[in-house]
Order: sequence, then C-alpha cells, then structure tokens
Amino acid sequence: EDGCTEYAPALDSDANPQYIYSMRYGEYTMLTVHMVQKLYREKEAMAQKIADLEERVCASENTIQALEERLSASENTIQTLEGRLSASENIITALANRIAALEGQNPPNSNEP
Repeated sequence: EDGCTEYAPALDSDANPQYIYSMRYGEYTMLTVHMVQKLYREKEAMAQKIADLEERVCASENTIQALEERLSASENTIQTLEGRLSASENIITALANRIAALEGQNPPNSNEP
C-alpha cells in the first residue's frame, strides 16, 4: 500500500461527510533538516558579506580621513601662497611708487629721441 488508510467519513447532522485528515510528521524530518542546513549556509554567506562590507567601510573611512588631511594641508599651502602674493603685490606697488617718484625728480632728457 501507499501508506494511506481509507476510512468511511463520518456524517454531520445534515448527512454531509466529515473527513478527518492527519499527517505523519516523521516524513518531514529530512526536508526540515535540509531546509535548516540551507538556511545555515545562507546565514554564513550573509555574515561573510557583512564582514566584507564592514572592511570596505573601514577602508573608505581611512581614505576619507587621509583626503581630509591632504585637503587641510592644501588649504594651509593656499593661505601661505596668498600671503606671499599679497606681500609681492605690496612690494610691486612700493617699487612702482618709487619709480614714479624717481621719474618725477629726474625728468627725461629732451635730447633723447
């Protein structure tokens, strides 16, 4: 036989058949074990993926920190160069004023073309 036993259905008060069903849960043990194993493998794969992503996040944070340090150093260099540029502009202005003053003291020779 196929393991099924056929019973005559009981009848309710309106003479409708009432069937009683049952299951043999022992037959589902292997399926349950297989599904638990599959879920365990999926959990392990996800745990590894999480660990890999956490490692990438840490590396990205380190890269960001290094870039921020380089940016800060660049900003300091720019400020230094701006200070030097301003000082150079002041020197150029002073020299131009001095040249203009000297030219005013010694007018150009009218014999020169």
